[in-house]
Order: sequence, then structure tokens, then C-alpha cells
Amino acid sequence: YTGDNYSFPTTGSRFPGPHNFNSVACSATFPTTDPATPLRLADFGFFNKVVYEPEDGLEKYLGEWMPDWDVVKEQRRESGCHDADSCNLKDWTSWFVFEGKPGTALEKTTVLTVRGTKTKLEMIFDLDLWSSGGLRNFAEQF
Repeated sequence: YTGDNYSFPTTGSRFPGPHNFNSVACSATFPTTDPATPLRLADFGFFNKVVYEPEDGLEKYLGEWMPDWDVVKEQRRESGCHDADSCNLKDWTSWFVFEGKPGTALEKTTVLTVRGTKTKLEMIFDLDLWSSGGLRNFAEQF
């Protein structure tokens, strides 16, 4: 960390860290179609963060931070479903599909991101999800 700039090292960890600590999570890699270009937790973190941006912001930040990727499909519940042929009217989940651009090392690699809570409708879904087993299990602890 220097000033207002924080970057992840290309090896996935700051080894050796304090007391020679090496974080397994920071060092974890996930294969792509090109073994020399794995994905790391920071990459998945970016995908999970950028889907909360408006459509033009998503494209802008994807182009700046992950230029080898394209959004090939997105389902934004807050936008509604305008074309029954391309979206499922019974699907109430917001999700996004990213693919590596043709001609890059990530070509034929796909990442699917399901967005969490952003709209009031999604808050109701969260309440429904957590009210069943999650809250009951939490309450049993006391």
C-alpha cells in the first residue's frame, strides 16, 4: 500500500509476509483455458463488485481493469424483462456472464456472477431465504 494505491502482486501473495506468513487464500489460483493466466480471488472479487455498477459503468470499469473480458449476457432484474425470447420471465435473479475476449489468453474462459442484494425485491428474497433455516439456526445458539 502506497498512498491511495493498493495492488496485488502477480504471485498472489506478499511472501514472505510478517513472520514468513503465506496466505493460502491469497495464493490460490483457478485455471483458465490458458494455464499461464490463472484467475485469483482478487479477480473474482472484481467481477462480484463490478456487477453492482450501472450498465455503462460496468463496461467502463471492465475495460479499464479487466480488458481481456467481455460481458456476453446479463440479466438485471431492476431493468425488467423486455424480450421474452432472451430472458426468463420467471427468473428473478440478477446475473452476468463474462467471457475472455477472442484472441486473448482467456478466450473460451467463462465466469458467471450472480449479483446479491441491490433492489427492494432482492431484499424480500433475502428475507425469505434467511428467515427459513438461517435465522432459526442462529436463534438456537442462544
